Amino acid sequence: MKWQLNQEIQIAHYSGFNEIYNSFIEFYLNQKKAEQAFLLIEKSRARNTRLNLDKLKLITDLQNDEVVNKLIDIQWMISSGLYSSIIIDSLSQIYSQIKTELTKNNNDVNEILNPEYSYRLKKLAENFNENETYLLVYPGKSFLTLFKLNTAGLSTKTLDIGRDSLLKLITAISPIYKSGLESEEIYINEDLFSFNALSSYNFYKIIFEDFLSSIPDNSTLILSFPAELVKLPIEMLVTEWNEDESPYYYGDKKFLLNKYQFVYTPSASIYISQKNKNLLFKSRIVYSFLFSNRKLKSFITLQADNKCF
Repeated sequence: MKWQLNQEIQIAHYSGFNEIYNSFIEFYLNQKKAEQAFLLIEKSRARNTRLNLDKLKLITDLQNDEVVNKLIDIQWMISSGLYSSIIIDSLSQIYSQIKTELTKNNNDVNEILNPEYSYRLKKLAENFNENETYLLVYPGKSFLTLFKLNTAGLSTKTLDIGRDSLLKLITAISPIYKSGLESEEIYINEDLFSFNALSSYNFYKIIFEDFLSSIPDNSTLILSFPAELVKLPIEMLVTEWNEDESPYYYGDKKFLLNKYQFVYTPSASIYISQKNKNLLFKSRIVYSFLFSNRKLKSFITLQADNKCF
């Protein structure tokens, strides 16, 4: 119960940082300081995932939920800024004692509690393979910024498209992407799940076509998307269009899936730390699409070691 209460407080506490983060990010972008903005977005998107990953790893290694929850509670209380210096000093001593005891004979736990996650831009780029490109999207109030990071370095592109305009482009693809729909009663019918291929193509052409043009075919795109794009599978964006085509016939369409492989991640640092520890899926997710005149169906085939599951 105590951990659940503290977790709710943590969620509220960290969500309060979003407005501060966004203000700094937009300040950096307006000042043309792309690297600082990129690293701040990275930090913002990685923090909650990092906490959850570390908690799960600690529970696995220690096999003691109570100790892990106590440790995380104390760690958060120290960094929250909600307590007096006297209380923080006392908590720090308790935390140090627990950490020393836990890490004394366990290298895995020591690595978690004494991490080196402060990736800088050059270090991030060095950890990508030649065929990997990290793509981060940040929607501001009045503009959209795309970041591309690979072994060649960081590049950016700013589009004169605010958050509201971005959402209009997304909802034009399908009614299912309308905000708030998930909180209302959904009637399962054909129109609700209609996929407008022309709107998908328009979205691709306006947002991604130029920015992705320098990335070779068959590369792996590592994607970090904001909440506005999290429900939209970029793989399904249509990449070519002829005037005589139908928006609701899919058999003649070419999708972004035909050009690239895709990985989704909260941040580059999360992806790299998991890759370096061999914790990523050693498998490929292959999206196969079945087309008919009015319906679009999809299914996922998981292939690992030449086996299908």
